[in-house]
Amino acid sequence: MVWPLCARLCGSVRTAAGASQQRNVWGVHHRLASGPHDWAMGLAEFFETVLLSSGYFATTGGVEMEEREAALKDASELLRGLLAKPGAEAPALDLQVKAGGRQAQYAPVPWIRLYDSRYSPRTTEGLYLVYLFAGDGSRLYLSLNQGTSEYRSGKMRPISEAARIRSEALAARARLDGIDVPIVARSGDEIDLAVDALPVGRESKQRARNYELGNILAIEYLVAELPGDVELLADLRSYVDLLAVVCGFGADAALKDKSLGPDVPLGQRYVVDPALRRAIEVEAMNRATELYAAEGWEVTDVSRHQSFDLLCTMDGVEKHVEVKGTTTPGRSVFLTEGEVRHAQAFPNVGLVIVSNLKVATVNGLPSVTGGKAARIDPWVLHASALTPTQYSYRHSSISSDEVNGAASSAPVGMGGHSS
Repeated sequence: MVWPLCARLCGSVRTAAGASQQRNVWGVHHRLASGPHDWAMGLAEFFETVLLSSGYFATTGGVEMEEREAALKDASELLRGLLAKPGAEAPALDLQVKAGGRQAQYAPVPWIRLYDSRYSPRTTEGLYLVYLFAGDGSRLYLSLNQGTSEYRSGKMRPISEAARIRSEALAARARLDGIDVPIVARSGDEIDLAVDALPVGRESKQRARNYELGNILAIEYLVAELPGDVELLADLRSYVDLLAVVCGFGADAALKDKSLGPDVPLGQRYVVDPALRRAIEVEAMNRATELYAAEGWEVTDVSRHQSFDLLCTMDGVEKHVEVKGTTTPGRSVFLTEGEVRHAQAFPNVGLVIVSNLKVATVNGLPSVTGGKAARIDPWVLHASALTPTQYSYRHSSISSDEVNGAASSAPVGMGGHSS
């Protein structure tokens, strides 16, 4: 078990004797650092306050917005205190908590993020858990989500390519394939943050839309049916386990049920940490370059501007080589649409897979060594060996006039959810 969160979170929960589960479950025996917070209130009540206050949304503030911000901070502090409590086992994830929803103005979607800085160093990057409160106050989501902003035109802005966000979400969701636990069955891969009708600008709405696109898995809680703390915290415990899986700890290490799958996946997996991902890519490229250079090929790295990685030439012959690196046995690898098209169209291609790479940390930076290089050359990419992992659906239910009209009527405004 990666992290005994159920014991940490649920151990302090009590319910009234002879009564159904209560929302106000945090009693005087709950051991949190003292402070100016009403710890008699429970997590569910803080969440309910945020949702009810959001029904009076205004970018410039007001009493309700101040209550929303105070409830967000209190809920975050409560979660932070719970995470700091000692457990029976050392956690694989060192989770931190941060609330957001206000910069110069109030943002339409308040949030509470739970993250490990190794896998999500900032709000705009990596994978993390986040409570997302719908803009109209109708619902709340516990979401396994991702960074969906980038530095552009001098500031952090929402990523504009929807397909790019969906692809990252799909890759992370694939890590959960075969995990048959109740929390997954109760979850969905679509969320609705209800910001279209709110008086905010185009960028704020795009940011909220990106949260929706970036969702990997989520549980929805309607404001009228908000569960008590026992259920909320049990769900959170399960989602922490899922976060551990997508961060690479393996199903067997992250989930209590030992029948859920092997500790190490056989196929290439998505690497969250950008520094580690780059280190794996560099090591794999170096190994592939050495393979072909040793045979007399002149090798050029063209990965930045071509749909393949290495251009190899010798005696007037040109070969295009795709390179993949992974810490797994590499039985399967990810291919982009461009890589597939190129491999099927160009007559002389090769594939190098560098698998079972070993990762260490040296002076605070990832170091990748070892592994085994396997070469498929010539590489004939058969359609039967491809597994589709994403589709783009073009529908005709919305006319181009409606789309253009909606875009032209959206004013420019503030964004939210930044670190």
